[in-house]
Amino acid sequence: MPHDPRHDIRFAHTVLPAGDGGAESMGPVTRKIRNAESALQERVEFEALVSRISSLFIRLKSDELDSGILEALQEIGEFVGVDHCHVWSVRGGGERVDHTHEWAANGTRHPWAEARGLRLDDFMPWAATRLRRLDG
Repeated sequence: MPHDPRHDIRFAHTVLPAGDGGAESMGPVTRKIRNAESALQERVEFEALVSRISSLFIRLKSDELDSGILEALQEIGEFVGVDHCHVWSVRGGGERVDHTHEWAANGTRHPWAEARGLRLDDFMPWAATRLRRLDG
């Protein structure tokens, strides 16, 4: 049977906030759309961050690796709004960890800064479990 354009149904819609546009005056559909837009914007910003950090590491020379890690920690920390970011090196078959890099928003070193040879299961049991499950 050939397509008959008389049977096509076309429609358009616009969702606008009621009143002054404040969150309390939005209907549930408008709130969901705004939340989805916000989540999508965060995702785009996160992917841009990952892309910047990846590009940074691609162009680094081996003697610039430490400064690149510190730069990446700062970008991550500022993006997620935390006061400290850390890198730990896992060794000894996943049994021990060494603190290797840190970024602090206020420049104050964390007490962990000099930690070496800690038992992962004692120090960060949640991380030990995730590592063993290969859960990134």
